[in-house]
Formats: sequence, structure tokens, C-alpha cells
Amino acid sequence: MLARTADNLFWMSRYMERIDFVTKTLLVGFSSNIDYGTQSSSKDNWRCLAKMLYSNFEDFNSESKNIANDVFRMLTIKDDNNSLKDLISKARENARGIQEHITKEVWENINKKYHQIININPENIIKKGNQTEFLFNLFDDNMKYMGIVQNTIHRGEGWDFMTLGRLCERSSLTLSISEEKFRDIDINGNESNNILYWKIFLLNLSGFEYYLKNYRLDKNADQVLDLVIFNKEFNKSLSFTLLEIKRYISRIIQETPNPNTNKLIKEIGRLNAKINYSDLENVKENGVINFFEDIKASLYKLTKTIGEVFFSYY
Repeated sequence: MLARTADNLFWMSRYMERIDFVTKTLLVGFSSNIDYGTQSSSKDNWRCLAKMLYSNFEDFNSESKNIANDVFRMLTIKDDNNSLKDLISKARENARGIQEHITKEVWENINKKYHQIININPENIIKKGNQTEFLFNLFDDNMKYMGIVQNTIHRGEGWDFMTLGRLCERSSLTLSISEEKFRDIDINGNESNNILYWKIFLLNLSGFEYYLKNYRLDKNADQVLDLVIFNKEFNKSLSFTLLEIKRYISRIIQETPNPNTNKLIKEIGRLNAKINYSDLENVKENGVINFFEDIKASLYKLTKTIGEVFFSYY
């Protein structure tokens, strides 16, 4: 496979994963507005999303009385990096150049989504109060995309690069939203042990039901940390995604030998070791935010190395 093709597959998949995340978090936010109204839990969630995803957060009014709609406008069309309009444009651009390497169904789904998003008018949606309906329909369409990919893409080299891109993006998003959520809380305080404090955060990661079934509802801050870092069964945890990244890198290396792969193997090995040879007490002792920042820096270095090894020959 040409390096340019692999690069397009990798980034197309990353952008589609981010579209799913942005859609999901917006949908959870508006659904939670119904439950929480203007309570602090709902407002804190909107601030967290804005800080995490808005390219010009310093210009954002986090005390706005209409913060939900401000974030909606920003993440549908206004932001130059993480709006749905920008992300689907980038995903489509990558997909358009590699149509012979993806199925007709995948291309048609991305192209259809592009035309749906590119023409939306957030002001009309806000005026009609249809934010939740719009986001639910888009989220449902994202699920269709994932099903189409699962059922039509053959399990070859292209699949491996698409999966690798999705996993790298998922790891990055889990890190970013976890860092913002834990930054503003005293992990040993009473508020951090209230399950309602973590509900929206867990819903954003599609992990609330899993958490209720697998963890006792005490020491919630510690247990949420365990979920997002160490739980190997939770498909958005760092432990799960980084192990899968290692597996798919190994698959690609076996299919396409490369003289520069030793550097990549060492990078992913070091990153997994930071998770595997750590524990909850160690993370808390050295500082939760310090841990997230260290892992984020290592993940950035890994993705840069992936680009150098697999995509730098064109």
C-alpha cells in the first residue's frame, strides 16, 4: 500500500472518530440539560467541552447564560479545527482520494454526512429548539457508519490503518476529557465521591452503565480513575486502547516490513509500560494531572513516530 493511501485511511478514520465524540458529547450535554437544567454539573460539562475542543477558548465566554447554545454553534460550524463542519470536510477529503481502497458504501455514507452537515444552520436549529433531535439523528448516522465499516471493509492492511487511526484518536480524546474533568476537582474531597458529579463525564465516554454494573458506588473518584486508565475491558480506557494500538502496529509491521520500525516498537512499548507498571496509588501520589500530561506527551510522540515510519515516504 502506498504511504499516501495509508495516511489518508489513518486520518479519515481519526476524523470520523472525533465526529462521533463531538456528536456524543453534545447530545449528552443537551440531554443532561433536561435532567440538570442550569445546575453546576451541566454548566461544568459545557465549560469542559469548550476548553477541550474550542481552538480559541480564550475568546469564549464560559459564564454565558446561553453556554449550551454557544458551544453548539462553536462545535457545529464555527470552530476551525473541531467543528463538525471542519471534521467532515477533512474526512471527506481524505476519503475522496482513496475511493478504490474503501467500499462504495463507506464513501457514500461519508459523502452523505458531508452534505448534511455542510448545509446546516445552527441558528434555525436553536430557534426551533431541535438541538437534541438533530444530534440524535446525527449520532444514529454515526452508528450506521461504524456498522458499514465493520461489515464492508475487508480485514487487510487498509483495515489495520483505519483501526489504528481510530484507536489513536480514541486514546487522545479519553486523555483530554479526563484531564479537564480531574483538573478542577479535589480527588480526596466529598464532591468527587458523589456519583452524580461523574455521571455526565461517564456518559460522554459511553461508560456510565458499565460503571454502575462493575464498580461499587463509593470512592467514586478513585474508581473512575481506575476505569479510564487501567480497566482492560472498557473499550475507551487507556489500557485497552493502547494495548490495541500495539497489536495493530504489530500487524502492520508483519504485513509491511520497514527498516525504521524498531523506533516505533520501542515507543509503543514504553507507553504501555507506563500504564502496566503503574497503579492507582502511584498515579495519585505523583499527581493525576501530571500523569495525564505525561501520557498525552508520550501518545503525541507515538503518533508522530507512526507518521515518520509509515507515511513519510511520499
